[in-house]
Amino acid sequence: SAGSESLRAMLDKVEGDEDADPVTPSNIRVLRFLQLMSEGHFEKNQDLMRVQPGTGKPINLLNEFVDLLNSLSKKKSRAATAAAMAVSDVILEVIQGPCKDNQDHFARSTELIEIMMRVLRESPMGDCEPDEDDDVKQCLLEVFEGLTEGQGKPSEVSDKILSVLDLDVLSLLIQTGDGSDELTDIQIE
Repeated sequence: SAGSESLRAMLDKVEGDEDADPVTPSNIRVLRFLQLMSEGHFEKNQDLMRVQPGTGKPINLLNEFVDLLNSLSKKKSRAATAAAMAVSDVILEVIQGPCKDNQDHFARSTELIEIMMRVLRESPMGDCEPDEDDDVKQCLLEVFEGLTEGQGKPSEVSDKILSVLDLDVLSLLIQTGDGSDELTDIQIE
């Protein structure tokens, strides 16, 4: 419960100033802690993000991550971008391995895929830095990969992704570049 409240409170503290580095709340460390808990693809810790057996009132943090990413994606500031990067990193870690129950929950029980497509479609605004936005987009492309990791055929997760995936957006991401022959990291991803 404290983790969930901390994530909600974080959103109100995200600030941006065009002349300064992004100011993110100190409790953004909670996201880093949750990410590190899932490093090494330890499935029991990944599952804890979704269910907490033996607790009186379990909290599905996966839903909280999606809600936070959704809200941050609508705030146009470098601070919101930095916080969105932290949330995206957590989401990526809790699905890799694969953790099929978390993959399934994100794909079938949340709006994560739709939110990711919206973020991939958007251009930097406000005090946002294009490179920082691209880092978030690259991580979200990795989340798409993570969602499909270990999925066999047929796969409801893959079907959901394909039903939402906008190939025009992906084509635009691939074609956007500085005109050189060298591909950017986001084009490669």
